[in-house]
Amino acid sequence: MIILVLIHFDIIYGHIEKAKECQLIVFDGNSFNDGYSKNRSLPYIRPRFNCSIVTVNDFLSISIKEKKYFVQPSHYIIKAEIAKNVKFREGIIYEDNLYLLDILLKITKIYTINEVLYFRRIRENSTITSSLKQRNYEYIQSYFH
Repeated sequence: MIILVLIHFDIIYGHIEKAKECQLIVFDGNSFNDGYSKNRSLPYIRPRFNCSIVTVNDFLSISIKEKKYFVQPSHYIIKAEIAKNVKFREGIIYEDNLYLLDILLKITKIYTINEVLYFRRIRENSTITSSLKQRNYEYIQSYFH
């Protein structure tokens, strides 16, 4: 199986100098499917902020308030000194939720790029397209215990 991923590194590179004081760069994304459903699309569009640099608290509160909070690791770039101290937890579903939470607890500033720079393939029976089962709820609850 081949997964096609498109990232516009040229645009991201143009923002690197402006984002130096931040520990995280976030950008928007969109999805495409492999033909199993013509109506299934998951836009990954973040809130629009008044400036490019925001605090973690502002980022979270506005994202949640506008119902535009998502955790897709493919939609952000982390400074190396932060990333090397945060690992994905093996053996759990939705591990990217815990991964992003770990990162947000270690940083103070986020640089936002208000452009779709990443395109993600959505396939049938993946974690995000399959129905949420009781076992999945148990995994989510395990984050907090």
